[in-house]
Amino acid sequence: MIIARAESVRGEIVLRRRPTAAGPVDELIVNGAFAMDSAETGSERELGWTAKNPHRVLLGGLGLGYTADEVLASSVRRLDIVECEDALIEWAKLGATEVLQRVASDPRVRFQAGDIADVLDDRPHAWPAEASHRRSRPATLAGPWDAILLDVDNGPDFLIHPQNADL
Repeated sequence: MIIARAESVRGEIVLRRRPTAAGPVDELIVNGAFAMDSAETGSERELGWTAKNPHRVLLGGLGLGYTADEVLASSVRRLDIVECEDALIEWAKLGATEVLQRVASDPRVRFQAGDIADVLDDRPHAWPAEASHRRSRPATLAGPWDAILLDVDNGPDFLIHPQNADL
């Protein structure tokens, strides 16, 4: 069942739910490629756990919210999340899934739609010409941060967005 679907300059993003014997599983599909699901969130939670009790954390990539949720389980005072897909931020604010709703409703969270590279080096980046001629929005979040976590793609060997190779 499709929970939400959106198109952006980077392509299609779909949030769907499928039944399993263990209960429903939420899946994030980007440009037809599997990005992640709620059945196996160990790596996302482990990444979030690495930022043990910092004052301030920058997270590149929201996904289904499991890395952010793990960071918020600590005593972090502020979590800045940069997500390139506006739709994921909107779906979180609308409570599309329980985890996304929990993350979005936490007063320690600040969202910025855009490219994490803009925040990291404070200069605009453009997606390739074939995707868009628009430049991403300027960074509005500023450090310093005690921890910076990057959870922006499937990994260096299987990128959904080739532009993420530089990260």
